[in-house]
Amino acid sequence: MASTVESQKSEVEALSAKYGKECRVIADVGDFTYIVTIKLPQVSLKFQLDVSYPKLAPQIIASSSIHKENTLHDLTSRLLEETLSRVGGAMIDSLVSVASDWLNEVAPVMEVNVDETKTKKKGKQKGKKKTKSKNEDVDETLHKKPSMKTATDVISRIMWDDSLEKDDFLVGYIDRFRGLLERSFAEFSWEDLASVDYDVLAIPKHRIEYFKYKEVKVWDKPSRVDNVFGSSGDKKLTIQKVIANYDEERARLPAASEGGVAGNLVVQDDVSYDSDSDSDDGIVVSIGGANNDCGYEDQETDSDDFSSESWGNKLRPNYFIAVRITDPEIIGMVSHIQDVLSEREPRYQECCIGPKALHVTLCTLRIDTQEQLADVTDQLRSEAQELKSSARGLKLKFEGIDNFFHRVLYAKVHHGDDFTAFVDEVKLVLRTGGIEIRDNYDFVPHMTLMKVSRPVARAMGTKNISPHIYSGSEDIIFGEQMVDALHLCSMKEEKGADGFYYCPLSLPF
Repeated sequence: MASTVESQKSEVEALSAKYGKECRVIADVGDFTYIVTIKLPQVSLKFQLDVSYPKLAPQIIASSSIHKENTLHDLTSRLLEETLSRVGGAMIDSLVSVASDWLNEVAPVMEVNVDETKTKKKGKQKGKKKTKSKNEDVDETLHKKPSMKTATDVISRIMWDDSLEKDDFLVGYIDRFRGLLERSFAEFSWEDLASVDYDVLAIPKHRIEYFKYKEVKVWDKPSRVDNVFGSSGDKKLTIQKVIANYDEERARLPAASEGGVAGNLVVQDDVSYDSDSDSDDGIVVSIGGANNDCGYEDQETDSDDFSSESWGNKLRPNYFIAVRITDPEIIGMVSHIQDVLSEREPRYQECCIGPKALHVTLCTLRIDTQEQLADVTDQLRSEAQELKSSARGLKLKFEGIDNFFHRVLYAKVHHGDDFTAFVDEVKLVLRTGGIEIRDNYDFVPHMTLMKVSRPVARAMGTKNISPHIYSGSEDIIFGEQMVDALHLCSMKEEKGADGFYYCPLSLPF
């Protein structure tokens, strides 16, 4: 922590020295250690640094009195992309140079002679028609393009138009660390960022690059296409026309009646996805319900894919990295608590996690082919000794009961910074191997005791667990577990003979 603070301080001091009065620095503001604002002739760039910088990119806000919102959004996206190759070192000065070059190359006609605009003409010139400068003429011509509806407009349309299903839409956005990602619209919280909880998937609107209706891109910021409202683009389509065209194309495909695949379009009948495995990982990852309440059955295929799933299903994690709970004291105490829960509400008995399946999830993954599975296992094996060294002596203490969204009961994990560092190392090993991690939440280690399945929720008329069910057990001590192995677990395969998840790889420490 101290070295991070010192490196930030050194970088900020260097920026102040270089940019002088054009650089403004504010220290210790809320969650930010520094907020650095640098004024260029065309824009002001604000860089917000928290304690994770430079391991994670800064938050970047661009503002200007002469550039329009779309230009500023494009500039911000360009800078966020640039940060991906610069994490781990000082980057603000380089980002300022990139911004200056980008503006001069991409939007040079937007420049205005600042000295000229600041010069006030002497005397009043009543009745004299104001003449336009050459730059103003070019700028006016440029902006004769029709105004494109913003990402905020599209979000509002999807949210409030009853004819549109939220689960039919995908959002492509720039992640500060991983670049361009795509998630289901329903997974996001679209409230103000300042009001959402830490474990909710939410993003600034300017990071949104596109929206899709199923496989069809209907709003694209880089190419200025809006087929939601029809405000821009060559075809001037609206979302109703897009949906109608999509349905017509689907009906014409020969494989449509059989639920097959034709071309690049996955075609199958919509069915209710009602898988209630013991894995709780989908609950934590899928804030907002898109991954919990809808989906499609898997489809047989002759390819090496595990399944030719629907577009929405492919976004879901299907593997996870875990520490297995093997301590007899913990398993015995969990069984006792589950018995108490079942006595108070017998229907919850089938919702309890089997004692041999207890675990702590470190991260979740999406693996679609045997080749990808081999990549993951090879990557973990190659770093097994390093991981074993980092895990040496790690011990987790389980004490107290809490809940996720009143649907999942879990035992709280008490740990130190060394365990957090170990989890970060596991994720780094995977990312170094080019493996995509599907986590979108701050790490909350936990051991799930019970989760309400959909059949039980329907039978009871609610998916929420009443607090009286576990009253009196909130502070119970379960015991301690050594981090003695790492397991790559499948969410879909049948459990093994020992009652634990199917594991293509287990690394004993």
